[in-house]
Amino acid sequence: MKLSMECIPCFLGQMVHVSRRLNLGESDSERLMMRVMDLLRNYKRIGGTAEMSGKVMEVLTEISGLEDPYLEDKRQANRWMTDILQAYLEQHPQMSFAHAARLAVAGNVIDLGAFPDLQLETVLETIHGVAGKPFVVEHSPSLEQAIRTAQRIVYITDNAGEVIADRHFLSFFPQERVTLLVRGAPVLNDVTLNDAQELGLHERVEVLSSGHDGPGFNPQRASQDALARWNEADLVISKGQANFESLHDCQDKHIVFMLMAKCGRVARVLHGKRKDCLIWDNHLPLS
Repeated sequence: MKLSMECIPCFLGQMVHVSRRLNLGESDSERLMMRVMDLLRNYKRIGGTAEMSGKVMEVLTEISGLEDPYLEDKRQANRWMTDILQAYLEQHPQMSFAHAARLAVAGNVIDLGAFPDLQLETVLETIHGVAGKPFVVEHSPSLEQAIRTAQRIVYITDNAGEVIADRHFLSFFPQERVTLLVRGAPVLNDVTLNDAQELGLHERVEVLSSGHDGPGFNPQRASQDALARWNEADLVISKGQANFESLHDCQDKHIVFMLMAKCGRVARVLHGKRKDCLIWDNHLPLS
């Protein structure tokens, strides 16, 4: 999805919050903001939101001196979601496929790009409210059927914390046919290969780096292994807004998008409003 002027305040707000969280100090914080503003002045030349996010993360990594500036936030989110999910599953021991799918979508609230001040209470409210929440569209029956018949499934992850709900959802999949794609480099609180291995996901399914150093998934910038799995896949599960922004115009793949809309621009494309959730099979009408 192309950048617009609506995206500019979001990028600046992210940098304000992360500079405070990392205690960068006044000089480095100012340098970070000036460098990011220089990028945003030329937003029409850069192209898409994923490309801009990648460039902003390069600047943050350089100025902070941290290879993965959100590492501790990601680990905290994983701890939060592990505890929340354990308690939730004790309350719902006979969970259906559709309920597990909704839970995986609810986990998408753990997005520090969209919600930099996210608190544990908000995650709890979202998880415990998802069973009764109206979705813009919910194609869970179509997804369940597609999983049964697919020979190769690619599951593109989004955020740390959220991936704990994904791990549970994957128990409903034929795991020998699943490849999990994670980010090719640290970007915001998205899951990387190191994060996935730390959680033991590689012991359940094949896990590959996308090879892409920004959010979302771009087949043209994918690693050789990730591109091969993408080409083989007859079903793609796309988690989160960044992956939706990258792939929503892709017509030659069967993709099921599972996300919470984080901004008004994306919500309008989805015929909904901010914080609306959906499970949309792109072989079916959105409305």
